[in-house]
Amino acid sequence: MFVGLCSERTCGHGICTPLGIQNYTCSCEKGFTGRNCDEKIKENPCKESPCLSGGKCETNGSNFKCTCKVGFTGKRCETDIDDCASMPCKFRSPCIDKTNDYECQCPSVLGGKQCEKFIGRCFENPCENGNCEPRGADDFVCTCNVGYTGKLCDQKVLDPCKSSPCFNGDCILSSNYSFTCVCHHGYTGQVCNAFIEPCADIDCNNGFCLSKKNGTYDCICSEGFQGPFCDEPLDVCEFSKCENGSCVNTGNGYYCSCSAGFTGPFCETSVDHCLGNACMQGECVSGFFGYICICSSGYTGQRCESRLDFCTINPCRYGNCSSSLYGPVCTCYSGYGGQNCTEVLDPCLSNPCMHGQCRSENYTFECVCEKRYEGKICDIPVDHCKGVSCGIGTCFSTLDAHMCYCPDGLTGPNCNQQIDYCMEARCVNGLCQNLLNGYSCICAEGFLGRYCDLDTSAVVNSTPTITPATKMQENLTSAIFQTEPTTIQNSCDDTSYCFFGDCGYFNGAAVCFCYEGFTGERCNVVITSPPDPCSNHTCMHGGQCIPNLTDYNCLCLKQYTGSHCETFNLCLNIPCQIGTCLTDGHKVT
Repeated sequence: MFVGLCSERTCGHGICTPLGIQNYTCSCEKGFTGRNCDEKIKENPCKESPCLSGGKCETNGSNFKCTCKVGFTGKRCETDIDDCASMPCKFRSPCIDKTNDYECQCPSVLGGKQCEKFIGRCFENPCENGNCEPRGADDFVCTCNVGYTGKLCDQKVLDPCKSSPCFNGDCILSSNYSFTCVCHHGYTGQVCNAFIEPCADIDCNNGFCLSKKNGTYDCICSEGFQGPFCDEPLDVCEFSKCENGSCVNTGNGYYCSCSAGFTGPFCETSVDHCLGNACMQGECVSGFFGYICICSSGYTGQRCESRLDFCTINPCRYGNCSSSLYGPVCTCYSGYGGQNCTEVLDPCLSNPCMHGQCRSENYTFECVCEKRYEGKICDIPVDHCKGVSCGIGTCFSTLDAHMCYCPDGLTGPNCNQQIDYCMEARCVNGLCQNLLNGYSCICAEGFLGRYCDLDTSAVVNSTPTITPATKMQENLTSAIFQTEPTTIQNSCDDTSYCFFGDCGYFNGAAVCFCYEGFTGERCNVVITSPPDPCSNHTCMHGGQCIPNLTDYNCLCLKQYTGSHCETFNLCLNIPCQIGTCLTDGHKVT
């Protein structure tokens, strides 16, 4: 009978069972363990008295459990419970920890178990906002509440953190003159005065807890266990030698389960899948899950058994194809060339230039564009606004040039000249003031009128009159308010003297400074703009209206033409490959 590795190895205190050809497992007798059943299990885990401080040991299978005496804690009763942790002694009196007890060292003026009885002046409650601590029979010290200071805690302070109230933490000041303590690691309580026993709530399962000075802990695991809480059996696979596979824990040992493409006790040998798998016209390459054939030129198939026909994909566009071992061979039709017969010997035959003349040279072409177009095939309208500045105006590109459309008050080819309406103004007896769309005259003393041509001396003894606005007459340049009689004060004291403007004095006379859009001696003339030529334009099919001095032009989209963009350009994409596109018998350029 074949027993595999069991014929060479012995399970000392157990029975050997083979696992395939390359592995085995041992079933151990009671009291023994290990891969070969050669390790004796400790009979009584309490035999070595692991419980400290008089704790009672109880067995739990192969483990033990300690029942601690009062005043002790921990996995092995190794930690003395600090009865002073809760600070039972009043007035910060020193505390001495004892077994399940504590002792307060009271000052001479205090008494009681917790120093809670006063013997001195503290009976008088001298501390207004704090606690009194006696110093002998006739003296005391006040420990002030948050927000107070002074010998009798009778002075309010703004920063309670100045007294460092947090024993083992940082003091954070609140907006209501109170504070909060942010405790350091390992401490708790309102003023961070209580030490946190790190092992108090920790169960190390198969081990014992060891406290550290910095408030942390460590679980010291028993033999055969691991993990942060000693609750994980020690994995023998952690130290396995499985090179290309996964380790399987059998309880008393392990074996290697190999990945695809590997074999051997430790999966250290690669499997050669090319043995007995011949590639007819190519090279065999072994992989994890099998083999692949890298075929020689001109062959295909799983085992490179088929001759490859390169002509099935029609590689010769304008020619005949014949297949060879190394690829297709193209015989081109007349007028075509190149490896795949895709090069036109005269590229200008297809009329590639949309708005220009084609010139061919060395199987390539060059387009000489018309004045209004650019681009490799003359398909892009020239942007005459490129590199042109119209200041704060708007640039419009027309077919042959550019045009700057200036806002009110500006002129010039680049909208950089301010219109001086005063150049042609006739303010006879006054100063000219430029407005947005015109001008107004500021008259000298003794003159009135739009052009300061009325001599007021002629009406010295008469009473000038104006009327409230009742009607407005409009033309291309202004609107004038007609008025009904009312008395004029001819002074800025009359708040209604200037209709739409501010009143001031010039050479001793009241003068109106008009708001934007108004003019006239008393700012009663509304300035209006000339009509917009594009307000009723007839540009069709999305064409853009561009105004000029007296009329407008239509800037058409690419697919339309005509003075009002009314004609669709049927030859836009030039569908004629070799020829000229005509619409209604006319050539389109």
